[in-house]
Amino acid sequence: MQTILQQYKAFFETPLLIKNPDMLDHIGIFDFDKKQISKPDIEDLKSFQKLGFIGKRAELFAKYVLENSSDYRLLSHSLQIFDDKKTLGEFDFIFQDLNTSEIIHLEMVYKVYLFDSRLSNNLDLCWIGPNRKDSFHEKYEKLMQHQFPLLYHSETAKDLSQLNIDSADSIQQKLLFKAILFRRYKEDLPQSDFLNTDQIAGIWLYWGEFLKDEWHDAVYFKPDKVNWFNTIDIENSAWISHQEIKSQVKAEHAINRNPMLWVKKDRQILKIFVVQSDF
Repeated sequence: MQTILQQYKAFFETPLLIKNPDMLDHIGIFDFDKKQISKPDIEDLKSFQKLGFIGKRAELFAKYVLENSSDYRLLSHSLQIFDDKKTLGEFDFIFQDLNTSEIIHLEMVYKVYLFDSRLSNNLDLCWIGPNRKDSFHEKYEKLMQHQFPLLYHSETAKDLSQLNIDSADSIQQKLLFKAILFRRYKEDLPQSDFLNTDQIAGIWLYWGEFLKDEWHDAVYFKPDKVNWFNTIDIENSAWISHQEIKSQVKAEHAINRNPMLWVKKDRQILKIFVVQSDF
């Protein structure tokens, strides 16, 4: 159970990705205040371990706080909107801030992104998932063009009425977007007015670069994906040599996955992604 507690703590400690709310038009930025986050009951978290995806676990961490904090009243979680039998979309959370009486529609995102300058001349659009299956740009566009506008769809009004909400206009829309970021090995990261790129979690490098001598003396641990956001656990990780970790990395590459590694090197600890040569 210690691992799920580490994941819970890591979620709330992960920095917000978007730092400038003025660039979000009418959407506000949301984060939990530290005073609202108490240590959870260990029994309450047991069921979360059945969920294999860290994004879904993080969603339940947020739900846990919304349900157990005296500052909020949770009205709905994962509310699906239908047009006849067609699913139009889903709202992550609708809740009331009891301090302000505001009703808030909150969308939540929890991601890992690598910076790849080849993607765009716009540096904010150069963030891609470690397996190149999603990008910040794609997620942002979906949020702004579909998720948030869905609140004003005619079919949504019926569901809001069941929550005793008279009008979508009375709801404040906010975004909780947390991410850990990885810069390219031996490359400086450009500054952004929009994204919080100051708190970089680590670096990414190609397989061929990982084979070079400078990495041979380090020791390694390959965390499960659900633990990628966690603080590196120095004491309880089974550290292995460069020679031993290579076989694990190759096994991941064989199924088209780019693994995260925890590294102890020259009295430093760091997180890295080792990606395939065709990344």
